[in-house]
Amino acid sequence: MLVGTRGLELRGFSAHVHRCPRLASQWDFRHFCHSVRHTHASMLIAAGTDILTVSRRLGHENIRITLDLYGHLLPGQDEAAAAAMDRLTALWQ
Repeated sequence: MLVGTRGLELRGFSAHVHRCPRLASQWDFRHFCHSVRHTHASMLIAAGTDILTVSRRLGHENIRITLDLYGHLLPGQDEAAAAAMDRLTALWQ
């Protein structure tokens, strides 16, 4: 079992992405691992995974780091929130 910085067990692909930078000894390999890590995060966000979960899986110290790096991948979130509120307030009418 591989455990991340927050004590959360990392499974499958995430475990390998988490270990990759530590296993690297050459810059090119580290660069490749870093690219895989960004791809992993981007794919999770595209699949609708919430940003807090992505942040935890990446082992970021806080969610602000994740939002700063990947916030541009969350377009339309305000519109989605407004639509959700419209649906909720329609129930009160």
